[in-house]
Amino acid sequence: FPWMVKNMAQATSVPEMIVWWLTFPLLVRGYWFVLRQRFLEALPLCIFTLGLTLVYALYQTNAGTVHRQRTQLLIFFVIFVSIGWERWQMARQAKSVVGGRWSGIGRVLETRNPNLETAFYRPPTTDH
Repeated sequence: FPWMVKNMAQATSVPEMIVWWLTFPLLVRGYWFVLRQRFLEALPLCIFTLGLTLVYALYQTNAGTVHRQRTQLLIFFVIFVSIGWERWQMARQAKSVVGGRWSGIGRVLETRNPNLETAFYRPPTTDH
């Protein structure tokens, strides 16, 4: 635990711990997205990750042992953090396109062509 750091070898884990606590909202967001959108494909991974987390939390009585075994779970947590990060970036980009500097371009395109989905798509022609 951070308040128990007594030497430099123990202090090396503090930055990692801070990074993981800062990425926890991304972990939750990624896990929630996977459960909503890709439930059947990701069900084994979700069950394994959640099950192993709960088993370690309930049956490991030594915090040092849990700290050493965390690497077994971090690999799977990275998957969900990366999904959460990607979803967060997509939300930021969508917000900047709608309400940011690109919103004027969207309005110009809407006035020229109300059907924006086909504005940039031209079906291939068979005429030469």
